[in-house]
Amino acid sequence: ATALEFTNRRQLQIATTQHNIVIGDSTAGEDMLTSEKTTIVGSRAGDQLTTADNCTFIGADAGGAATDQDNCTYVGNAAGIAAAYANGTAVGSGALSGSPGSNCTALGYEALGGSFSGTSSVRVGVECLDAGDADNSVGVGYRALTACTANDSTALGYQAGLALTSGTGCTFVGKGANTSAATQINQTAIGCNSTSALPNEMVLGDSSVHSIRPGSA
Repeated sequence: ATALEFTNRRQLQIATTQHNIVIGDSTAGEDMLTSEKTTIVGSRAGDQLTTADNCTFIGADAGGAATDQDNCTYVGNAAGIAAAYANGTAVGSGALSGSPGSNCTALGYEALGGSFSGTSSVRVGVECLDAGDADNSVGVGYRALTACTANDSTALGYQAGLALTSGTGCTFVGKGANTSAATQINQTAIGCNSTSALPNEMVLGDSSVHSIRPGSA
């Protein structure tokens, strides 16, 4: 068969009544029952989906664990492959490939991948927060918060919050903004290579910063 021919394997299915489109091998979207307004493209993509609505899965194995979770969008090889909760968005190979809860957004290779199992979290960047079960967290940047297992932390920048593990309520802004007290709470480090070492502490800048000058009135 040529690339434009459809053999006895179900490679193309368009269900106009439910407004669904399925393009892939014989397993793609094979269990869809009452799903509506759903698009599936890719080998084994959405192969367990049954009743979920308003979903888009594009890429081999994308949305591989989704069954009845509405409003999910997974784009990329194995994107959202283990995600089984509603309102998930993943763009990138292996993004959201851990076991995330609901309301998670991941953009980048293996962002929210690995052993991540938290909820209501946002990650933008390669290998960004890919461990633990941190809820309500935001990481933006390569490997930002990658080892974090606690809740309510925010990291913005290349490897920001890289060392944080079980400390909660922490904020890191800037390339390499980090902590030397991985389990302490409420740490804030702002500035390139700034490092917090104590709980309930705010650090501005690294050791080379010698003054803070407010703007003119």
